[in-house]
Amino acid sequence: MAVLRAGRWRVGLHGLVLAFAIATAAGSGFWARELPVQRPGGTDQIVSVAPAGPAAQQAPGPLLAAPDSTVADVMNGYLSTGGLAVTPDVLQTDTYITADGETIYDVAQATGRSPETLLWANNLVDPGKPLPEGIQLRIPPVDGMLHVVREGDTLESIAARYQVDVSAITGYAPNGVQYSTDLVPYRLLMVPGGKMPSRDRVIMYTVQEGDTLWRIAERFGLQTKTITLANSLPDPELIHPGQQLAILPTDGVMVQVKEGDTVESLAEYWGVDPQVIRDYPMNGLGENGVLRVGQYVMIPGGEPPPPPG
Repeated sequence: MAVLRAGRWRVGLHGLVLAFAIATAAGSGFWARELPVQRPGGTDQIVSVAPAGPAAQQAPGPLLAAPDSTVADVMNGYLSTGGLAVTPDVLQTDTYITADGETIYDVAQATGRSPETLLWANNLVDPGKPLPEGIQLRIPPVDGMLHVVREGDTLESIAARYQVDVSAITGYAPNGVQYSTDLVPYRLLMVPGGKMPSRDRVIMYTVQEGDTLWRIAERFGLQTKTITLANSLPDPELIHPGQQLAILPTDGVMVQVKEGDTVESLAEYWGVDPQVIRDYPMNGLGENGVLRVGQYVMIPGGEPPPPPG
């Protein structure tokens, strides 16, 4: 494994969304849940992003987790791979050690990988966030999504998750897989050309030099009006480097439930079918769920009503 070192190679709506994002990042709030770090066992060890060298004594706490970090700590019970049709080769990744203040954008330029590839491979969400010195970053061999095989995975389910054809996975020789029976739990799999899965939470994005709202929206798969509404931007053209923007998980609006609100009343106000709110998984409502005062609710496709007159 090669190691690369840096240098060498509604107005109120914004406040609600910001408060929600902070609560989520702090480990509490509407969608809070434990997000264990992915640490697969066996010969492929994919560890959490961590400082190296002298910076280890000064580095801050864990960086934001990726939208999907649901694999439990399995170092104490790696499953046997005996009986599988094929034992895949170990997927090789490089390691890049950051200089103080580098961002994922900088690392992307130095390594030739896309920011999206690096974000997903390292459980990060903001490509513009300065990183401490000595952080070890995984550098996948090609652009795409680095996947940790889980129990129950199939080639079809992995391909669907990252929006590619199965042939993208089987056609990448270092994966060493042709059938779902070739998949080894907790091994790394490269999904060339894969896209980030849908997020289930609000994240905060730091505007970079040269950013436009259109480019930011495209990066996160959203419409510009979704970001404009979530951040109460008076003019979408007037964003500036260093500005923090709340990025919703899908197009629409997020609201905080007030006394007297119902799914039906919210749906009517924001112009959607009530079932859209009930069916959105992270709202946790289902058919019989009841809204709670103070609860944050995502309304996919919601838009403000037209001004009167």
